[in-house]
Amino acid sequence: MTTVQQRPYDESVLQRLVDSGMHPVIARVYAARQSASDDGDGLTSVCMQPPMRDLARAAQRLARAIQRREPIAVIGDYDAAI
Repeated sequence: MTTVQQRPYDESVLQRLVDSGMHPVIARVYAARQSASDDGDGLTSVCMQPPMRDLARAAQRLARAIQRREPIAVIGDYDAAI
């Protein structure tokens, strides 16, 4: 059986990310990974990778697979830098 555990996170970091315009789900991930840092002026900076090439095309393909109930494989690289 798979067990899902939530990482603890700083609520104030989460709120600052959301207030800066980040989607709450993504903000929760970043807050839990502690990849957000205070710049000293009250603003929050987040280390993010540049957008992936053909991201919109990939999203459309994924949406189509979901609509058609096609199998989807998710492969992750756990040592990727954030």
